[in-house]
Amino acid sequence: MEINRNDVIKLILQFLQENGFKKSQEELQKESGICLNLVDSKQNLKKDIIDGKWDQVLNQIKLFNFTGDTLLDLYELIVQELVEVNETQTANQFFLQMIVPNLQEYKERLLKLDYLIRKPGKLSINEIYNDTLSKEQRRNKVGDKVINECIEAPSCRLLELIGDSLRHLNANKIITNNKYDLFMGLGQQEQKVIQISRIEKVVKYSEKMRVNCATFTPDGQNLITGSIDGIIEVWDPSKYSVRNDIEYQVNDQFMMHNNCIINLSANNELLVSLDNNGQVKVWKLKTGKCLKIIESTHPKQIASVLLGKDPQQIYIASDYIQLFALKSGITQKQFRGHSGLIQSMFQSSEGSRLYSGALDQYFKVWDTHSGEQIYSLKFETALEKIYYIQGSILLCPRGKQMILLNSNFQEVKRYNSESELISCVAQGDYVYGLGQGQLYSYEIKSGIGLKLLKLPSENMQDICIGRNVIFCYSQNGHLIFIQ
Repeated sequence: MEINRNDVIKLILQFLQENGFKKSQEELQKESGICLNLVDSKQNLKKDIIDGKWDQVLNQIKLFNFTGDTLLDLYELIVQELVEVNETQTANQFFLQMIVPNLQEYKERLLKLDYLIRKPGKLSINEIYNDTLSKEQRRNKVGDKVINECIEAPSCRLLELIGDSLRHLNANKIITNNKYDLFMGLGQQEQKVIQISRIEKVVKYSEKMRVNCATFTPDGQNLITGSIDGIIEVWDPSKYSVRNDIEYQVNDQFMMHNNCIINLSANNELLVSLDNNGQVKVWKLKTGKCLKIIESTHPKQIASVLLGKDPQQIYIASDYIQLFALKSGITQKQFRGHSGLIQSMFQSSEGSRLYSGALDQYFKVWDTHSGEQIYSLKFETALEKIYYIQGSILLCPRGKQMILLNSNFQEVKRYNSESELISCVAQGDYVYGLGQGQLYSYEIKSGIGLKLLKLPSENMQDICIGRNVIFCYSQNGHLIFIQ
């Protein structure tokens, strides 16, 4: 469903009008070119016109945008009635301030009004109005024209729609409390990171359809999986199930490749997927539409992809990294220095640094603007995973340790396990290491091991973490949700 941007502006205009932000309302109308002409009640406005309550009428329509004929009919009637009761000074002031600056194109009618105001002596009714209508009939006629150009809508529509949205989120367990930060998109409870230690659900896929890679969107609302049969699925991590509120999935029109998917990277709107033939696809998550297909130009196998902080840029890695521009379709930069496949990448929050870990045992840091290597650190074994956490970097070399580096790349903590680790994630105060059949958890600052969780499969493949939920998967087809 597409939302008309003009409707959003109208909602904001109503909010500003109802809360007395007249200057803001006026500026938004000028900048957007959209005028609301919103009244609480058309009949009440018409009654004020019929009763001749001109101060109330003018105050209510001050920021309205009427056609010239309607506005002049209203203003003309006000001037005529002032002249009728010999309030020519007030009529002249109104004429000069409200009519002359805004209705110059109606020269003949303006000249006639000017004549009525300036003519000495008391004028007859026929001279003033030039018709046979009664006062009530004139007011009724003008009132009809005015309200025909006004709209009547329920009050507080913006807050009502936000309330409806929050009730929907609450009903679907996306938010679970009454305190919600609309700007940040977080509930108070959601901002608190808890230790994840309990298996909530296990899903079993056949080995021919098993999940081969997975990632969460940054907002934690979606888990995205890529399978060996080329199908991409979007899951609701709060329900541990494939989303049934996405139209293209309901209609079995899944995002997919013709080959096994080996890597995924996403923001809240776009997804980048990589298959084992080196083909990269860029998708719009909301519609499932493929926006771009990039065929491999690497002489060696592509191992990983990363959607940049600038969503128009993609990092594509084999044993070196290419920065690919979506709009132009060209390679903007290359980052060379590794001699083995690059398994894992991430970008600093402000986008100026790129971090990579590879099978050549090196962890490297790059300047994204120049493409130059600015730091390199070698380990005794291949790097399986690198992960960003709270300004620090968590490294998982092949073996029984995870290593935490600070922002200056100094080692601050090691986390030891009883078995070999194949991947790692972190969130809040906790670090998690995935072994074959076990999930290890540690307190990030002290390094103390907190819990060893037995998993239903020995042949684990990888792990990813969302908002207080861990998803891990095995080569036997097990999908495990842990909270």
